[in-house]
Amino acid sequence: MARKPKSQKVDPEPSVARGQVPAALLLLVALVVLASYLFKSRADDPRYAIDLDRAIDEAVAGHPDAESISASLRGQLAGLADGANILASGLTSRIEEVLARNPWVKKVKGTRRVFPGRLELDIELREPYAELEVGGRYLLVDEDGEVLPQAYDESRGLARRLVLHPDGDPQAPVGAWEDAWLRDAIRNGVQVWRDLEALDLGELVDLLGAAGVVAIDISNHAGRLDRAKAELSLISAHTRIVPGSAHAVPFVIRWGRSTIHHLSAIELSPRRKLENLKILFSSRPRGFDGLHAVDLRFDDPIASDP
Repeated sequence: MARKPKSQKVDPEPSVARGQVPAALLLLVALVVLASYLFKSRADDPRYAIDLDRAIDEAVAGHPDAESISASLRGQLAGLADGANILASGLTSRIEEVLARNPWVKKVKGTRRVFPGRLELDIELREPYAELEVGGRYLLVDEDGEVLPQAYDESRGLARRLVLHPDGDPQAPVGAWEDAWLRDAIRNGVQVWRDLEALDLGELVDLLGAAGVVAIDISNHAGRLDRAKAELSLISAHTRIVPGSAHAVPFVIRWGRSTIHHLSAIELSPRRKLENLKILFSSRPRGFDGLHAVDLRFDDPIASDP
């Protein structure tokens, strides 16, 4: 009968005596205390203080409205980083949240700490794309149709203009752009500019004169003035003299709707409208001379005299 092997006696793991703290835990506590001490000792060190004004100025440098944007950002961030240490927990996320709410900021890409006391703000700013006169002052809008926060007493001279016809409440206060209808009208007007620029604008210049289209009238967006008429119209550089006077008025192209309008599916494409305009021009011995307007909403453009 086989003999059972003798079991070997295993020494138990050394146990920590009651009331005795493990060395590893003591080391961890010591490191935490040391880190806390080092952080507090540097909290008042000017080398680690954040220069937020510098960060803002660097972020907006080169923008045509850098001064206005800088003042706007400083106002929003005031107090957030005053006396703050670059090591402060959650500082960059709080700054990014505030930046994202600024109307000049299109996108916050990130915030980077640069020791000992610098911040780098990586932001995409909204750029003026077109301007609109409202109540005797001028508003700027970006390529998405978003109204920028500052109003100006004089035109900024942007090539792309949006206009309100006298029947479209030209004396409305500057704050009127907050009206939902006007915001939507602006977005659609900007989109027509973009639709035109997607075409060969040289063709429009050849047809309409040296400046081509000089403005887009958004007064009748959504049929606000007359549902039977075109919602948006192009004001051209081509002019005619009103009979019996020396007053020159522009030739108007009744364009219709933009490509972002909810009814754009039943609208002729911008390219089709331009081709129809060229056909009309070539069919008339004197081009657009003597015409008051042309309606491009239909495959057969409708030309009208005064």
